[in-house]
Amino acid sequence: MLNDVLVFSFYLLICSLLVYRISSRHSFILMPKFALTAFLFKVAAGCLYGFIFLRRGGDTWSYHRSGLADLPNLKHHPFHFILSLFPVDKIINASSRYFDAGLKYYYIAKLSTIFSFFSGGRYFVNVIFYQLIVFAGSYYLLKAFVMLFNKKILFTTLLIFFYYPTVYWTSGFHRDGLLFFFLSVGLYHFVKLLSLKNKSSYLYLALSVIFLFFIRSFVGVTFACALIFWQFFNCEPFKKLSRYGFWYMTGTFLLIIFFSHYTPFDLYKKIVEKHNAFAALYKDNKYLLSDKILTPDLSSFVQYIPTALENSVWRPYFSELFFPLNSYGAKTNILGFLEKMFIFSLLIIALISNLKHKSSVFRSLAFQVLLAFVFLNYLLIGYTIPFLNALMRYRTSAELLLIILIVQCISSDDYKYSRIKTFRAVVLK
Repeated sequence: MLNDVLVFSFYLLICSLLVYRISSRHSFILMPKFALTAFLFKVAAGCLYGFIFLRRGGDTWSYHRSGLADLPNLKHHPFHFILSLFPVDKIINASSRYFDAGLKYYYIAKLSTIFSFFSGGRYFVNVIFYQLIVFAGSYYLLKAFVMLFNKKILFTTLLIFFYYPTVYWTSGFHRDGLLFFFLSVGLYHFVKLLSLKNKSSYLYLALSVIFLFFIRSFVGVTFACALIFWQFFNCEPFKKLSRYGFWYMTGTFLLIIFFSHYTPFDLYKKIVEKHNAFAALYKDNKYLLSDKILTPDLSSFVQYIPTALENSVWRPYFSELFFPLNSYGAKTNILGFLEKMFIFSLLIIALISNLKHKSSVFRSLAFQVLLAFVFLNYLLIGYTIPFLNALMRYRTSAELLLIILIVQCISSDDYKYSRIKTFRAVVLK
């Protein structure tokens, strides 16, 4: 026990010094002390996530055990382990399965193996290493929004690094942290390419989209479509168009319908299979958000739209806060309800603000495409996830994007910058 504490403390010190050293560079937009505080906050959230699931079990500990099982292969056959990072058969299989990609658990387990090689198989030390990835994702997301809007930077920074639901769900050793990282890196390098053609950015963008597809297929598909339509609308002949988000969503829906009806990739069927697989985890129907049946055809998907949006946007209801599914479920219901109230409060503030000072951000291409991307992900999550705990985890990245977009709509005249000037100097350079 003492040895584990010492190893944990040693690696925490090393990684903290690394974060502080990198953030001390002139080009880094965060103040070193703030960056270090944000990193330690993520480490604490990741450890809490692991501790909560220590007794309950869960995917996070399954990934850890899978990593430990593969550790002898890394130690004794490192070349073979490196080759296993490029599993051609699994990649081909994943490419043919779309919304149920076979690699979704593969790389997080491989990452656990690499971390365990340095940590001696200690889960909570692996969490420290993992937070370096999640912290980098947070930083790239911040840089992307600074390049896109360059407004409300202080509030955007605080949301990205300290909005607790997102910090909690992405800091746990789970796929959501990797998804958040690749989504942020992909968005940053795409925005960078809009103004500066950089060959390395093309590579990072392509890798990000590929890994998003492997980790959570529908996010990879909708993100790729978003970037394609974004670039399309950014071309000179189409800049005069409006309602970019509408055209992006319409185009994405038409692609899904086309692939489902006229190609071997039946996306309807894959979504329904995923939905049923989640539903099968709980044989007792009281755990499910809806008993409405989803079938693999267009009419069923159209009829299910209100239910999907109700589940992903409105749940949990106040009446569900005290429903004793289990102690952890009750706590996550409360957390989800507070998330919803926070978002609705921001929406009300944004609406009131725009009654006094109309914002031009609504008309921007970036705002409309990102908002449509968030909507599509909420809808697909509502189709896929029929119970609340997993739904809250799945929607966390889209939820953070939504909150940041809402903040961009609040007029700067509503802020008392004189009161936060000192605080801003602590956070940003």
